[in-house]
Amino acid sequence: MIHVWEDSPEGSDITACYCKVFDITMKYLLDPKGLNKSIQDVLNVFYDVRDGYSFSHAFQNNFGLSLEVFEDEYYDRIIL
Repeated sequence: MIHVWEDSPEGSDITACYCKVFDITMKYLLDPKGLNKSIQDVLNVFYDVRDGYSFSHAFQNNFGLSLEVFEDEYYDRIIL
């Protein structure tokens, strides 16, 4: 998984890759066949991070799923 820019494959278009993965992830989080969460749930993740919580904590708190499990199961989850 890419956690910092340096994790990206050398020579890749980081912006294009990030945008595509972000789009797919958001669709999964919001889709009734995915996690069926709301835009407000997504915003709450960012509010929690703003308020000093780690992204991992904010993710679990708002999506009911640990970030570690989500990353481990990412490809199985998004291919619905």
